[in-house]
Amino acid sequence: MALISKIRKNSWIMVVMVALGLAGFILMSGTKNQGFLSSDRTTMAEIAGQKIDINEFNRLEQTVYGNSSGDPYARRNALWNYYMEKILVEDEAAEIGIGVGKEELLDLQFGTNLSPVITRNLQDPNTGQVDRNRLLQFKTAIENNTLDASIRPFWAYQEKDIVRERLKEKLVNMITKGLYVPTWQAEMMANEQNSKVDFLYTRIPFDVIPDGDVALSDQDYKAYLDEHASEFTQKEQVRRLEYVVFDVIPSAADTAAIYQQMVELTDAFRRSEDDSLFIQNDGGVLDGTYYKKSELASTIADTVFKVLPETVIGPYFDLDSYRSVKVLDRMVLPDSVRARHILIRADMTNQQEVQQAARTLDSLRVLINSGVQTFEELASQFGQDGSSAKGGDLGYAAPNQMVKSFNDLIFFEAKPDSLYIIGTQFGVHLVEVTGRKYLTNEEGVRLGYVSRPIIPSEETQRHMEQEAVTLATENNTLDDLHKALADRMDLSFETTGPLLRNAYSIPALGSGQSVRNIIRWAFGDDPSYTAPEVGDLCKDVFAIQQPDKFYTDKFVIAGLKNVQKPGPPSVAAVKNDIELAVLNKKKAEMIIEKLGTPGSVQEAASKYNVAVDTARGASFSGLIPEVGNEPKVVMNALKLDLNTTSAPIEGSSGVFVIMPTLKPAVSSAPNLQLIRRTASTTIRSQVQTRLVNFLKEKEGVEDLRAKFY
Repeated sequence: MALISKIRKNSWIMVVMVALGLAGFILMSGTKNQGFLSSDRTTMAEIAGQKIDINEFNRLEQTVYGNSSGDPYARRNALWNYYMEKILVEDEAAEIGIGVGKEELLDLQFGTNLSPVITRNLQDPNTGQVDRNRLLQFKTAIENNTLDASIRPFWAYQEKDIVRERLKEKLVNMITKGLYVPTWQAEMMANEQNSKVDFLYTRIPFDVIPDGDVALSDQDYKAYLDEHASEFTQKEQVRRLEYVVFDVIPSAADTAAIYQQMVELTDAFRRSEDDSLFIQNDGGVLDGTYYKKSELASTIADTVFKVLPETVIGPYFDLDSYRSVKVLDRMVLPDSVRARHILIRADMTNQQEVQQAARTLDSLRVLINSGVQTFEELASQFGQDGSSAKGGDLGYAAPNQMVKSFNDLIFFEAKPDSLYIIGTQFGVHLVEVTGRKYLTNEEGVRLGYVSRPIIPSEETQRHMEQEAVTLATENNTLDDLHKALADRMDLSFETTGPLLRNAYSIPALGSGQSVRNIIRWAFGDDPSYTAPEVGDLCKDVFAIQQPDKFYTDKFVIAGLKNVQKPGPPSVAAVKNDIELAVLNKKKAEMIIEKLGTPGSVQEAASKYNVAVDTARGASFSGLIPEVGNEPKVVMNALKLDLNTTSAPIEGSSGVFVIMPTLKPAVSSAPNLQLIRRTASTTIRSQVQTRLVNFLKEKEGVEDLRAKFY
C-alpha cells in the first residue's frame, strides 16, 4: 500500500517513464526500418505497388548495354519501358491466372517456337537467321553450369524479357479473340470505299483576308479550344520553354588560321615519301578504291585525271572543311571481273576463329600452288557457301556488287593466277581472279586525302558564351530578355512544343545531357536551382554539342513559357499553338458572312475573283487533287444532292462552295470478306499498342525518374 501511495504522489515520474519508453520504441523501430527509409530515397518509381530502385535500374542498364555508344537517355527510356511493361503485364497475368511454365520457357529459348527476343538477340547478321549452333552452345553451358560469369546477368535479364514478351502475347491474343467486325459494318465500309463523286468547287483561301484585318479576342481562342479540347488535353503535366540560341560560327580569323594550317600540311604532304603513314598519322582518308570521274566531287573531278601521280591538289574548300588530295595511282578499270573463292565462315569478332580459318586456307593455298589438288576440288570439299558446288566460281561481277573489301581486291589489287586470303563480314576467303572484261576502258584514280574542318576556335566559343552569360545574368524574366533583344535581328526566340517531365530531347536542339538539364530545370527537378515560375529565365547558359562535332556549337538561354496541368488546357497554355488555326477560323467566318447563300459555284467564285475547278472521283479518302486533304468538303459532296449548290464550307485550306455533278451507282462489294478481314486485323493490331497504356492507367504508375537523371 505504501508503494502504491508513493506512486500516486509521484505520478509524473510514471508519465515521463512511459514517454521515454515510447520514444525509445519509436527510435528503435526507426532504426530497424532505416533500410526502408533509405530505399525510399533511392526509389525511382512505383508501378502497380512495386518499387523500382535506382541502383537496381543502373545495374541492369550496365548489364544490358554495357559501354555501348549512343544516347544514354534513349537507352534508359527503353529500359524504363521494359520495366513498366514487365511489371504491369505480369501483374495482370497473375490476376487472371496465366503464366509461362518451365517447359514452355525452354521451348521459347531453345526449341522450335523461339521467342522474338531470341530471334532478335541471337540473329546471325550474315544470314538473318538465328545461329542454332551458338544457341546450342549456350544451352549446353547453362545445363553444365559453365556459362561465362560475364554472360549470366544478361541471360537472366533475357529470360525475364522472354517471359514478359510471352505473357503480353497471351494477353493480346485473349483480347483480340473477342474482337470482330460484323457483316453490317463491313457492308457499310465497302459502301464508303466504293462511293465516288465528281463535283464543281471554288476555294476561297484564307489569305484573301490580310492578317492585320482580323482582330482576335480571348473568346475566339476559348471557342476554338472548347471545340478541339480533346486534341490538347494532357494526361500528365507538360511545360513549354522559350529559348534563344547563340550559334557558334567560325570567325574570319578562325577560317584564315585553319587555311594556313592546311597550306603547311599540304606542303608536308607533297614532300611525304610514305603516303600511307602520313595520311594515317594525320587522320586522313586513304581508300583502296579507284574512282571514276563521275564518282568524284566536281571540285577535283577534272584536275585529278590531268596531273601525274604523286601530285597534290589543294587546299580547296569542300563542304565545311579545307582539303588537299594526292593522286596515288591511275588505271583503266575493268567493267566486270570473274573470281572464285573458298569461304570458311568465322565470327570476325572472334580472333581465334579467324586465325584458324586463315591457317586452313593457307594450307589449301599451298596444296593448290604445289599442284597436289585443284582449286575446284578443294572448294567443293571445304567451301561453306553455295558456290562450293561450282568449284567456288562466283561468275562475273559488276563494280561494287560484292562487299567493299572483296570488291577492292578483285577489281584493283589481285593479279591473275595469284591466290589471296581476305576477311569479310561472311568469314575468311581464299580468292583467285579468273577473268576481267574491258568494254568502256574508262580510267579510275586512287586518291589520298588530308583535311581540316573549319570550326570555331576556343576564343570564338568563349566570346559567344560570354555574350550569352551576360544576357542571362542581366535579365531575370523572359519579358526582360525580349526587351533586351528587341533590336537584335541575328537572334530569335523559339518555343518548344509540350514537354513531358522525363523528355530528353528538343527537336531543334537534339538530345543529350545539356538538353536534359534544361528540361529538369523547367520542371524544378534539379536541386541546383530554385523551381522556376512561369516567365522565369534560367541564370545558367546551356552549352550544346552535337554528337558529330567536337566543340560546343550552341549556347542556349532558356525560360519557362507556360505550364499546362493534366486535363484540358487553359487558353494561355496553348495560345501560341492554336493562333494560326483560330486566325483561319475567324477569316472563314468573315468569308462565309460575305458569301451569304450563293446561288451557284460561279457566283461564289466571282465575289473573290477565284477559279472554279472540278474534282473527279473523290472518295472517303478526302483527297482533292491540286488542293490536298479536305475530308469535310468531300463528305459534304457525297451527301449533297446532284446539281445542288452547297452552303459555304469551312475546309482546311479555305472556304469552299461545291456542287456535285456525278455520283456513279455503288455496286455491291465482291470482296466483302477481304474488307472484313482487313478491318478486323486493323482493330486487333491496336490492342498491341494500347494494352500497356490501359494497364498503366488501371494499376497506376508513380514515376520519379526525374529525381535521378
